[in-house]
Amino acid sequence: MAEENTPDKQNIPHPNSSHPLHPTKAARGWFIALGIIFLVLGTLAILLPGLGTIGATLFIGWLLIVSGILQFAHAFATQQGGHKAWQIVIGILGLIAGFLLVFEPIQGAYAVTLVLAFYFIFIGVARLSASSKLKAHQRIGWIIASGIIDILLAILIIIFWPSDALWVPGLIVGIELIFSGWSMIMLGNVPVGIIADLTGQGMSPEDSN
Repeated sequence: MAEENTPDKQNIPHPNSSHPLHPTKAARGWFIALGIIFLVLGTLAILLPGLGTIGATLFIGWLLIVSGILQFAHAFATQQGGHKAWQIVIGILGLIAGFLLVFEPIQGAYAVTLVLAFYFIFIGVARLSASSKLKAHQRIGWIIASGIIDILLAILIIIFWPSDALWVPGLIVGIELIFSGWSMIMLGNVPVGIIADLTGQGMSPEDSN
């Protein structure tokens, strides 16, 4: 006996449906749109590094404020005395640092620049350490070069600090936004079939066109 087609079954879309708003096609559009936005913001940050630095400082400040509030919420939700005390201390420090960056962004930029310098030192040393553990036949030249560049960049930031504090963070943020924007645009131009394979979504033959 043939199975009856109920209204519910008739309304269920086939997983390989070539609907105009197929998720993979929509994802491509979003990648390209976000990539363009990132390119514009990155270009502005490079052309106006001072504003980029202030924007990055304010963004970090608000992140610290939100983090501090969440630390307080977690502290009062836990029942462990010692752990609760540490959560409160971390929350207070996060709030203080966040409010200082938000209300004194220019002064905060000096601290942000130093943090970036030490971050590059850490990343550079980590990359050099990782390259030393890789096998000789593997291509590690780019890892070594990247680690050396990170350390040299950190040294230059420290040498010219604090005179570079008002433009270095904005410049770095701008470069990062441009690289991220191009990556998103290139990902958005990848054939739908490849995106479907990466996301595990079905695709009909028409979607590959």
